[in-house]
Amino acid sequence: MENLGVDFSGLVILAGETCPPCHRAMQWLNAKDIPYRPYKVDGDDVLIRWMMKVTGQRTVPQFFFNGAWVDGGFGQVQAMVQSGELKPKS
Repeated sequence: MENLGVDFSGLVILAGETCPPCHRAMQWLNAKDIPYRPYKVDGDDVLIRWMMKVTGQRTVPQFFFNGAWVDGGFGQVQAMVQSGELKPKS
């Protein structure tokens, strides 16, 4: 993985500063006490180009779990919480 200044361990959200779906996803995760690391892509052309190359998408949010791309929406992350794959902070 390129040196992007992003720690991809655990759940990572690539988000935009003014992105309502990003904020809703983070609020939902906070309510469930699920740990995650948000990274803002605004103005970071290197991170945006990398995200587009890896995901094939140019929209946010984009979710990664332990370095692997999970979803460009939020459905798969919700399913991971419901299945117990993503757990609340202990």
